[in-house]
Amino acid sequence: MANKFTVKALAALNKVVNMLRDPDKLVSAAASATFPPCDMPSASWSVRNRWIAVMQAGEVDCRTYAAWERVGRKVKRGAKAVFILKPIMCTVRDSNGKPIIDKQGKTEMRCTGFKGHAVHPADNTEGDPLEYENPEIINTMPLKTVADAWGINVAGRPFVGGYLGYFSNSQDAIRVCTDDEKVFLHELTHAAHNRLLKGKGSALKGGQHASQEIVAELGAAVLARLYGQSLDVRKDSYEYIKRYAASENKDVLDACLGVLTETAKVISLIMDTAAEQGELAQTA
Repeated sequence: MANKFTVKALAALNKVVNMLRDPDKLVSAAASATFPPCDMPSASWSVRNRWIAVMQAGEVDCRTYAAWERVGRKVKRGAKAVFILKPIMCTVRDSNGKPIIDKQGKTEMRCTGFKGHAVHPADNTEGDPLEYENPEIINTMPLKTVADAWGINVAGRPFVGGYLGYFSNSQDAIRVCTDDEKVFLHELTHAAHNRLLKGKGSALKGGQHASQEIVAELGAAVLARLYGQSLDVRKDSYEYIKRYAASENKDVLDACLGVLTETAKVISLIMDTAAEQGELAQTA
């Protein structure tokens, strides 16, 4: 008999199928779902369920309501669960209706289908710090006051490969997986760029688009110089911009000049907000 799926299980699968059409999300999901930190309960799940969770929730640390309570956290009011697949098991019986016992003395069981099993991502919870979070690093990042002023949720995440940080337009959130302040400034620049575009009735495009990435990296380099705790700007900024410039058949100078005006507006937006929050730029 073919395995059957409940309505919730099918809905979860359909979400994943639709999101797989975005190659950027696919790459990100592949990294975090395949190599989760070992201290997460989801590390013991099947790879399939980790993929299903990541593609719906955007993160691999998803747990049941009760599991979150056991670590001192509660699911936020109104938060929506995502669904992984839980097998529906039944006892295997012989022709006389008696349970079949295997060689180990255990009753044989068979999967007859799957049902949706509700879990909540870490972002839907609040309470005690998670073991893998590093809030002291996040709180000392330069210009975090700007993100706070804009209502952007900033949090640390374990590095699981694929990315060092990201800005989510839909969730209005920044996640960083490193203590490199330049990574946070790169994502903050994305957030500012998005805020600027929204003021014009637009928004950032999904995925990694060359012009957007160049604005973010160029802006982050300037901000690191003005506000960073160290003036040692990350040396790979040039190579980062060069890679995206090449994708548009441009050299680094032309690519930077092409977004210079837009980058200046984005930096000004961040600096104005920083000044309002009492965070002043360093003198060069």
